[in-house]
Amino acid sequence: MTSNRRPVIEGVVSSQKRIVELIGVAVLLAFGVNLLADSFIASGILGSLWIFIIGAAFCIASLVLLAVFLFKRVDARHLKMFLVYDKEDKKIIPVPRYDFGDQISEYLKAAFIENPALKSQWEKEPLHELWDDDSDKEVQGLNQALSAKLLIEAVEYYVLSLLSVHLEDYFNKKELASENLVTYDRVDIPDILLSNRFLEMFSRPMKERPAFSQENGEVRAEGKTVACYSNNAIYEEFNLVLPKNTIVKRFGGNGIEIDAKKLKMLLEVEFGGYCTVVPFEFLEYYLCMAKDDIQERYIVFKVGLNVTISIKWMSLLSWAGREYYNWVDSFLTEIEERVSQDYYFRYIGWESAYTALMCLKPSNPAKTDKGSK
Repeated sequence: MTSNRRPVIEGVVSSQKRIVELIGVAVLLAFGVNLLADSFIASGILGSLWIFIIGAAFCIASLVLLAVFLFKRVDARHLKMFLVYDKEDKKIIPVPRYDFGDQISEYLKAAFIENPALKSQWEKEPLHELWDDDSDKEVQGLNQALSAKLLIEAVEYYVLSLLSVHLEDYFNKKELASENLVTYDRVDIPDILLSNRFLEMFSRPMKERPAFSQENGEVRAEGKTVACYSNNAIYEEFNLVLPKNTIVKRFGGNGIEIDAKKLKMLLEVEFGGYCTVVPFEFLEYYLCMAKDDIQERYIVFKVGLNVTISIKWMSLLSWAGREYYNWVDSFLTEIEERVSQDYYFRYIGWESAYTALMCLKPSNPAKTDKGSK
């Protein structure tokens, strides 16, 4: 099941082809305009100076319009996710076959076990108490709420971890020249590392963490551990393999900026404490929640991820080395498949399952009428 969105990098190639076509049209147009200008001069209607001024103005305007329409390529995507929250136990409920929900639940659980202080912060200001139901206003700014900040950091770490694995797999398979690549370790992005407690904790060397006194992890051929899970603690190697001269830095409060030679990517997590809608029957039958508890005990929170790709106009003039940027399209596809709420319900075939569920219900009116005849 693939996305219907147009690939970003292929769109750049398409724009390059359009530029060649437009240049051909521009040459013919310029030739025609030149003939008209000669006829004006010959007839004495306009002097040569005025013809030059008008022609220069049209040329400048054409170049500006060309830059606006073709060189300013921005692909902005908003991915809508959901998390099921248990108000009684103050935890995120894992959702079967939903990678995003499962991983966030595991990240929070592991972080709380290894660092009980984080659990205290999470429970001190629980997510379901951040809003005042009477006034429909925030009890306090969500940006300052400890539990909301923890959740945003967990989501951001999820995205960064997925990007880290995706980039390494992509460049390993492509076997591109290493001199054209740069690898960012955790120490190379201090502004991000220090502002994300999950990244700092889970990528910290195992020898510095008591939970990993006995290693039992996934090991590469060269003997380097890339992931380890011990005593409910998590270790995941973190690095970002990117084209040379790429800059990775913090952008705003909840954003990451990846500024490469030919494009710029912005990743920004959104969480405003709002609820989202999922089918009631999904909670009751798929997640096996007691019908009477669904509205009283559980909340389905809305989480968003904004991904913005800006193509730099100079790259449209020359797209040599495109193979160093094709990871963008494959990453966008992968992250949508792992986090998108809409994609998830299509993936599990919810509409078909719901139809079958309604047919099997004893209270189905159509079934009751048929049986009474």
